[in-house]
Amino acid sequence: MSEQTLTQSQPPATRRERGLGYAVAGGLGITLLAVTIGGILIVWFYAAQSRIAPPEILPADTQLYATIAPTLGDLPEAQRVAGALRENFAIQDIDAIENGVEGLLGVQIEQDVITWLGSGIAVSVNNFNPPQSVDPAEALLRDGDLLIFLTSRNDPQAEAFLEKHRAARESRGERIAAISAGETTVYVQEGGEPSPITAFALIDHHIIFANRAELLVNLAISPIEHADSLAAVPSFATFSENLSPSVSGGLYTDGAAEAEAARSALRTILADLGT
Repeated sequence: MSEQTLTQSQPPATRRERGLGYAVAGGLGITLLAVTIGGILIVWFYAAQSRIAPPEILPADTQLYATIAPTLGDLPEAQRVAGALRENFAIQDIDAIENGVEGLLGVQIEQDVITWLGSGIAVSVNNFNPPQSVDPAEALLRDGDLLIFLTSRNDPQAEAFLEKHRAARESRGERIAAISAGETTVYVQEGGEPSPITAFALIDHHIIFANRAELLVNLAISPIEHADSLAAVPSFATFSENLSPSVSGGLYTDGAAEAEAARSALRTILADLGT
């Protein structure tokens, strides 16, 4: 009986030993998986935090730069955006502007933009010298350098937005071409009237719109050295230091008359969106 008992008891002992081995192996596997996932998340976090700010890729002689102030989170605040529009461009009917932007982009802001939009929104103007006899807004879109920056906190969703935006424009009869600029694809409207969204691309974790495709191509393949950037200009550094969560936003100019003309042109372009 004792032998039979011992013989019957041997398999459970073996199973217990195997179960312990599996438990150890499983624990190690889970630990390695957790470490791997954690490592990926850390890399993703630092990559997201290391996005280049627009002033670091804009030239030092930028005439005008308007932006909302940084927030404590990574999302834009509607009241902050509205406040910046009112203070910098005297825009009062914010709802009309929002509706105009949705119509221009062909998407819904809540469904297609907020899902990826970070806390950074900015616009810059350069190389603007409008003739006295020409409407400043028309001159800016035709001859100036206009860039609109929207920070991305989720590049895959930002790319999905680009595709939806492109499809919406093509559905209303626009012809959109794709240009390769290094690893970046720049989309550009062929023909049509000058527009603040003639060209668009995802560059350095920003959706950027421009009135000319070459502006985006240059940003993608010929980045500006820091010493030659707007961020390195002492007066701009002072401006940036004064931007804080306690203000809605700010507007920097180089102090020339052309910068004030650019501000007037942007005000007209924004106001036209609400009509």
